[in-house]
Amino acid sequence: HLLTLLRPTIRLMKVSRNFSGFDLLLRSLHVAIPQLPVPLFLLVMICILFGSIMWHVEHIEGEPVSDDNPFGSIPRGMWFSIV
Repeated sequence: HLLTLLRPTIRLMKVSRNFSGFDLLLRSLHVAIPQLPVPLFLLVMICILFGSIMWHVEHIEGEPVSDDNPFGSIPRGMWFSIV
């Protein structure tokens, strides 16, 4: 079961050996990894903030989550802010 999940990743690794641009991408990611936590943290915080704002603005008290009320929970509002 695990092998079927890893098959696309293994294929990508096999194909990527032939492309020099992929090596450049990997080297640049390796250099940038120490700086990535700050932008990722800010992205998560902004997503939570806007999801909460959408939930607060659109929330109707006591109404369950339905197609009429797509912002019935904060995670659904976060999903809407990402998409």
